[in-house]
Amino acid sequence: MASFDSIIDGSDDEQEDQFQQKGKESTIFLIDFRTSMHKSGLFKHALVNIKKSIQKSIKEARKIIFGVILFGTGKRDATSYRQNIALLLPLASCSVERLKKMNEMITCSDDIIKEYGQSEDASLAEALEASFHFFTNCNTKLGSKRIVLFTNDDNPDGKSKDKQHQTRKRAEDIAVGRIDLDIIPLGDKFDSNKFYQEIVRIVKKGDFYIDGPFSMSQDFSELINRQSYSNRSFGRIRFNLGHETFIGCAIYKFTASHLLKKVNLHRETNEPVRTVRQFLHPSTVKVLRPFEYQTSFTIANKVISFTDDEWNLYNNGFEPQIILLEFRALDNLDLEFTFCNPPSFLFPDESVVEGSTTLFTALLNRCLEKNIAALCIYIARRGSKPRHVLLIPQEETEDDDVYEKMPAGFHVFYLPFGGSIGEMPKSEAKCEESPENVDLMKKIIKKLKIQYSPSTMDNPKTSLEWAHIEAHAIGTDDHQDIKVDDQTIPDIETIDERLGFLVEEFTSTFENTKSAWPSNKNKRPAKSNTTRTYTKKQKN
Repeated sequence: MASFDSIIDGSDDEQEDQFQQKGKESTIFLIDFRTSMHKSGLFKHALVNIKKSIQKSIKEARKIIFGVILFGTGKRDATSYRQNIALLLPLASCSVERLKKMNEMITCSDDIIKEYGQSEDASLAEALEASFHFFTNCNTKLGSKRIVLFTNDDNPDGKSKDKQHQTRKRAEDIAVGRIDLDIIPLGDKFDSNKFYQEIVRIVKKGDFYIDGPFSMSQDFSELINRQSYSNRSFGRIRFNLGHETFIGCAIYKFTASHLLKKVNLHRETNEPVRTVRQFLHPSTVKVLRPFEYQTSFTIANKVISFTDDEWNLYNNGFEPQIILLEFRALDNLDLEFTFCNPPSFLFPDESVVEGSTTLFTALLNRCLEKNIAALCIYIARRGSKPRHVLLIPQEETEDDDVYEKMPAGFHVFYLPFGGSIGEMPKSEAKCEESPENVDLMKKIIKKLKIQYSPSTMDNPKTSLEWAHIEAHAIGTDDHQDIKVDDQTIPDIETIDERLGFLVEEFTSTFENTKSAWPSNKNKRPAKSNTTRTYTKKQKN
């Protein structure tokens, strides 16, 4: 089993009952500016994908700040304190001006080369040190810090052992500073095992696989936009095993809400307005002050009132923790109806309780050996309702390259209450088909299988709306010419090519077949697309 020490959580000053990441997510895009990046057009391709990743972050309502640094320049920028390094965009939040600046950089990439020049005598160690320096001097409070390096040189320091040693030392400094490092290899020929695989292992403190390399025709903006989830836990909490024995844990989410916050606007000026809520006395209709508030309930025809302090004491009476109740055999559990919330993932955290990794590993191994799950009460934070959860053990799995594919830990399944489970009426009608027809459909389904990923198919309507919003914000006039590729439309030519003779066989088999499945009488009739015409009779 892999060591849990390889994953380090984010900020140190975060309390165990606070379930959100403090500070903003920050990213520095470090681009190799040497000659080979420009001859193949990879520099412009990197800028295009950086812009796409920023646009996706805006759509996902993520509060991020980013900057762009070039290393391998002939001139030193005034804001940089190292040779052959230039700060193209400082660390700042996303704005319309910065998006316009990105568009100018993409269209005028040749002018950037003339302005900054190029130098082959560039040091990766100095580039990493400069990135660390810009993170340190940033005035904004940062939550997670990340460096994304774009390069097509798989051995930037050549045969110089001194430069390689300096780069390893800078990688260790980055790891100590809780800064993540991702490599985006560009070009057709890139061997990450020469040098960069070792650097990534130093920073991430474990074996991690480098994706790529990526050519000019590939879109890797989704890879850039991928967060470092190991540094962004949903929160820290204590796992109470009983008899005053606690394990410090960090909880991670598999899903995140990307909905924008609702903003109230003035009806005439369209400016944001501030909402003020006031409570009035039912008899005198006077505005009540906060200390005069009371919460009341009617139970058995009696009104029971609570003061504000009493109500807060009642809501915050439970400490945030996970309380172990008992163990259940996984073979006897029916997990079919347990999905009422997206599951979470539990991982040990030494910053909450020292020695948690050892005890967590022992508990996980025993649960895996006995094939059991832990039934617990989960209190997320102060004021939240207790929830019954199942902790399902997960064993670490590795891929063919001996890299971690699934980490070891507990999946947190939220159990529903009785009122959350509904009974669906079962229909007695059966639709029977011959074995030949079933085999035919199995062949068709097998031919039309694809590797589906939600990130590969965007909602065309939403994409078009965002394109119009971006064009309006930037000030583009040609709104009518905006077009978005609809990736949900099936490729008819590819489907016909895959199916071949199965299309004719399917048509001939089911041409005269009618569905035997009964229609739902309670279902509303669909809207008809036909238009009715009325003629008025004229009197003779």
